[in-house]
Amino acid sequence: MSQQTPDRSTRSHGEFAELFARRSRTALRGFLPGRRVWSAVGGSAAVVRDQSVVTVESTTSLTSLKVVLKVIQTGGVANTGTWTSLGDKVSVASALSGGELDYVVTLKSGVTLDPGTYTFKFGYNHDQGQRDAGGDRYNVTATSTASVTEFLKGGF
Repeated sequence: MSQQTPDRSTRSHGEFAELFARRSRTALRGFLPGRRVWSAVGGSAAVVRDQSVVTVESTTSLTSLKVVLKVIQTGGVANTGTWTSLGDKVSVASALSGGELDYVVTLKSGVTLDPGTYTFKFGYNHDQGQRDAGGDRYNVTATSTASVTEFLKGGF
């Protein structure tokens, strides 16, 4: 017998807060699955380029969303660009400061996001070889249309 998945549109704003607040579990490598934010450090064929991926899933409409990623300077870390599934609905900034590369993605004023899954990819170069991402961290702040604000942070 197949199990039916409940319709997400029937979830209350309290459920949004509860789901968003759940912490991610930490895996040894690869994906760090969580109910609200998934994070992954993925590499390409080049041994000097990596990307960090933060995925935000919302079960309710959002009027505010801010994703911050801090990549610790482990040698040669430099921004190679960002990509988001939200396109021109967000502003993106990055800067090198205090021994880290900081990225900030912010939902533009007046934009409301429908419930859904949104992906943020942050690319960077680094010195040749395997890079330890253990000190890298992210935080996500989201506000629903019901003015419920949630914050989640984690690391890789």
